[in-house]
Amino acid sequence: AAIPYLYDYKKDENVLAETLAWAQPNGWMWQIPTQERYGCGYVYSDNHTTYDKALDELIKNTGRNIEPIRNLKFEAGRVKNFWSKNVVAIGLASGFLEPLQATSIHSTLVQLDLFAYHYFSSDLSNIDFETSPKAYNKTIGKMWDDFRDLLQIHYITQREDSEFWKYCKYDLKKTDKVKHILEVSKHRSPSSWDFDLYHGSATWGVWCWTIYGLDIVTKETVKHTLNNYGLMGDAKKTYEKIEYTNKIKSASILKNKDFLKKSIEK
Repeated sequence: AAIPYLYDYKKDENVLAETLAWAQPNGWMWQIPTQERYGCGYVYSDNHTTYDKALDELIKNTGRNIEPIRNLKFEAGRVKNFWSKNVVAIGLASGFLEPLQATSIHSTLVQLDLFAYHYFSSDLSNIDFETSPKAYNKTIGKMWDDFRDLLQIHYITQREDSEFWKYCKYDLKKTDKVKHILEVSKHRSPSSWDFDLYHGSATWGVWCWTIYGLDIVTKETVKHTLNNYGLMGDAKKTYEKIEYTNKIKSASILKNKDFLKKSIEK
């Protein structure tokens, strides 16, 4: 379930153009800046707490006066066939996992893009309604299942301070992909070769920030990987180049509120 709410900016607050997500006793909270206010919410496990207790946790941990918009109940999952006869289920009509990583927005764009540019024809008589739906359903189905794996890895932590996090650590049934990445990460940094690459896929570039942030891959393992594959020298040069470029460019960067003001005026 989820408790969405709005939170107004403080006067003269320099709002950073970044989405935040951080763990709570029974799930996680999001905070997304817009031009006028933050959009926030708490995704919690209703198998481990109640709405009232989750709301109390939210108020206590944020120190805010919160007026929930509502208590959203959702069942995670996807349809089996996204394309059936002359109907194609897109976006929320095809499934929902949870807000983490904005997979619904991403899948909607990928589904539309793949269908429109690869399978659709202005002349309906030219559309292959036999093999095309099968191929489309296989590709999109795999994408959704891969998103499930990506979301699950976010919950694999060392936390044991609540029944929810104990459940995630010890009792949550892990997918085969998550098991693979956890095992690989004990010995080396996972690379692009550990992930399937296709249009819309969640590959190494998306996974890496999560597994490093949760210490699934340790600094020692990263150092070992760079040395073992002869990458340490190139890694240092790349880091120094990025650091230098950021120092030069950051001096002229506008504050986010000033950037938005100029953008709106134009």
